[in-house]
Amino acid sequence: KSRYGWNTAYILKTKTKTKERLSTLDPYYHDFMEAANYRECCYQCAYASPDRLADLTIGDYWGIRQAHPEWEEKMQKGVSALLVNTQRGKAFWDTIQDEFDWQESTFDKVSARNGNLKHPSARPLERDTYYRLLIDTARFDGYARRFYHSPAYFWAKLKSLIPQQLKETVKKFMRR
Repeated sequence: KSRYGWNTAYILKTKTKTKERLSTLDPYYHDFMEAANYRECCYQCAYASPDRLADLTIGDYWGIRQAHPEWEEKMQKGVSALLVNTQRGKAFWDTIQDEFDWQESTFDKVSARNGNLKHPSARPLERDTYYRLLIDTARFDGYARRFYHSPAYFWAKLKSLIPQQLKETVKKFMRR
């Protein structure tokens, strides 16, 4: 967990310093979260489906606060989701589950805020703009300059200035 809470943050290291950055302030991450910089095949992905091919699927449990508010204490450490997709996966899970602090949930709750468990990402209109700008400028920094002057950046920057503790207090108040 970073100073930004469980939002997507990353560490930027150079030879002289290390900084933690909020991903919503980064043009690449912003477009990744908006599905604007995916490969074309991602928008028709056969694996983004409830019919999982793997024995197990592991990932972040997005939206857990809404799905299981009773797990508030566990959320401080972060919560992952493990989907048991096959009998072989169940047999394996049965042998290791005692090693974990776990609670059962449902596919509907896990997938409610993680749409790629049910279907591929929708191809946004911005995807064409994203790649056109990269081609026209022939460099990512040309595209990035445009992002830093966008409304999305303005709102993300404004939100990043609010202390995480205040955000969490407001969220708790709103859930009452």
